[in-house]
Amino acid sequence: MIIHHLIRHHLSHGADAGFYALQARDAIRWLREGGVRIGPGVNALDLGCGSGVLGLELQREGCDVLFADAHNWLPDA
Repeated sequence: MIIHHLIRHHLSHGADAGFYALQARDAIRWLREGGVRIGPGVNALDLGCGSGVLGLELQREGCDVLFADAHNWLPDA
């Protein structure tokens, strides 16, 4: 179960980038299991993106992602 991985990671490393990446990858897995197509040719909106962890994982899967947040938390590219 993902919760065990999250707890173990959080206890060892805190809420670092790896912790949020685990959550994002699990969310993508869950979406796929629900029949959502993820990959090249898919447009995604990461609304309330914060630092963009979910959107970055979607980009790694080949999606074209638009990041949007009320604050600019994204690092400069």
